[in-house]
Amino acid sequence: TAGSDMNNQPLPVIYISTKRTIYLGRSYHLPLREVNSGATWLLTCLEGCIKFRVSSSNQWVTAKSLLISAGTKISIDNKDAIISVCYLDPSQADYQAIKVNMRSVNNGVYYNYQHETQLISDLTMLRDTAPDFDEAQEKMENIIYAHVDKRQDKFQVDPRIQHVIYRLKKTAELNIPVKDFAKEVAISESGLIKLFRKNVGTPIRKHRLWYRLLNFITYKVAGKSTAEAISLTGFSDISHLSKCYSSLFGIPFSVAFAQPATMRCIISDSELEKASMTHTLPQAMVS
Repeated sequence: TAGSDMNNQPLPVIYISTKRTIYLGRSYHLPLREVNSGATWLLTCLEGCIKFRVSSSNQWVTAKSLLISAGTKISIDNKDAIISVCYLDPSQADYQAIKVNMRSVNNGVYYNYQHETQLISDLTMLRDTAPDFDEAQEKMENIIYAHVDKRQDKFQVDPRIQHVIYRLKKTAELNIPVKDFAKEVAISESGLIKLFRKNVGTPIRKHRLWYRLLNFITYKVAGKSTAEAISLTGFSDISHLSKCYSSLFGIPFSVAFAQPATMRCIISDSELEKASMTHTLPQAMVS
């Protein structure tokens, strides 16, 4: 949804993608809360600072940059910050590339990016120029890998995990059993469960919900009704969708889809075209 708010101020920008989804904020009014993410975040304060607290601690920590692995339960207080969030690509070495440049860790959550000033500058520029989808994705990749050589062995992702992630993206609306994915990559079901959790940080079924949410947003932007988008993406009902949205994004569903629009969504032309031409699947296939 493109446009600006009632005061003619530019809207925050969000690039929706099953590779990297990028949110670039402009105001202090995006209320985050307890998150149990289905994807790994790089959260950066474009202005101000956030406070965070992991579920295993009562200690609040102040930071301007934060790396949150998928599956981490965390509370975030961002009322004093304008934030950017990049949901990283688990089929690439995004997490490792950022992690090696973090200076601090608290109960498994990394913060204080070594090149923080440059990171903030680059993300602010990306927000303010709001390039087209492909250029934004390219710029984000350059930001992530600016200080590492991604050709190193330690930055190579297990091809079995890459295959499963690819299949999850393509079949997110279907409840394909984990054992079927295990057969495809010639590994036991228990072995795949452990390998996926180790590499991605969250169970396969939960990560599939992440792609369903991204697909839901795409269908909505393509003009589908909420009911049709729910059916197309495999959610059982609006309550299921709302619960998953609030948990995985950390933002209430009602806030994200408030009217008038609270952010500008940018999606690739090919994905929008495909979404607009998709029709509702029989319920038996998505239940």
